[in-house]
Amino acid sequence: MKKQRLVIASIGLISAALIAGISISVAWYASGDLLGVNPIVISFVGDKTIYAALPPDNPEEEINYQTTLDFEDKNYRPVSSMFSQEWLGNYANKPVFRTGYHQVSHDNIDSYTRGEKITLDEDGYFSKELYIFSEYNVVVTLDAEKTSFLPDEKANKEKANLMSSDASKREEILTDLNNVTQSIRMSVLIPDEENENHEDYQYYIVDPYKNEETYLCGPLDTMDPDIEYYDCYYTEDDTREYFFGEYNDESKLVYSDPLINDSVLVGRVDKFNAKHRKESRIVDIEASEANGLVRGKENSLTLKEADISTDEGYNDGIRIKLKAFEKKKIVLSMYLEGWDKDNIGYTEKGQFTANIQFKIGEENF
Repeated sequence: MKKQRLVIASIGLISAALIAGISISVAWYASGDLLGVNPIVISFVGDKTIYAALPPDNPEEEINYQTTLDFEDKNYRPVSSMFSQEWLGNYANKPVFRTGYHQVSHDNIDSYTRGEKITLDEDGYFSKELYIFSEYNVVVTLDAEKTSFLPDEKANKEKANLMSSDASKREEILTDLNNVTQSIRMSVLIPDEENENHEDYQYYIVDPYKNEETYLCGPLDTMDPDIEYYDCYYTEDDTREYFFGEYNDESKLVYSDPLINDSVLVGRVDKFNAKHRKESRIVDIEASEANGLVRGKENSLTLKEADISTDEGYNDGIRIKLKAFEKKKIVLSMYLEGWDKDNIGYTEKGQFTANIQFKIGEENF
């Protein structure tokens, strides 16, 4: 078995390397509202010939990973894969992320409740093209056992100490910071630009800590958290809660009768957990679905479901087909899913490390 380990500094140039697994280790950090990436460690291990390759139109023999994988500092905020069917249906060559929700006012609230108006995001996440190449016909998949997303507990503790001098508040902040990995997502897009019929076009989302389905819509408290109420709007006849996000038809929403009292808040207030206001009418999910409402739902895989060598992932896991001597482009993205119920409080400012490793799942397809 051949083994090569390369550390790519910000100015590093490397040659194509012999691999059978592609391991991308990324140390993420947030400074204020900014996200950056430390030098990327790529380790290549294997006894099959697969190469990290250059774009087909690049004649150089060296790979400049500064331009391929570097993440420039941008405003870091939760985004969402909501309405992904719109760009997937057009076979887009890069994923599109949207602003899941915003601080809203009565002047612009409609911009965040109807799908066709929801703002497209342009930063706040990592998304880069990679090319891989093989001398054999192989299928590359995610290595569930060796892929990990872990909070940087030491760095988060230092950050919590800087953010508050109150001991109990620091503990609350630290819990949030270390919870950052719970809403992390990794996605892989295979554009399959070589085939006109797009037969191998695929998009995969991996939720490494998935324990329930993530719905991409619902009521939210986007205003002042101290108010502790879900956002509402007023009509000539009543007060209604806004229903944010991705769903098929606003006319399918069924509202309750006006509430006699404020609801009781259970647990800590956050954007997903607030009080229903007295005299407001709220969306009845069960009745709405009986009326034809279809809520948007994230189509995500667990780590094991993404690995085709496992029983869970054999049918629907990540399959990157490499034909011998043909370069294959993939787009690797990492982001915080804004509709994940764990994405609350100070979570988005947490530091974490990610070790993403791929391997050969099948040979001679």
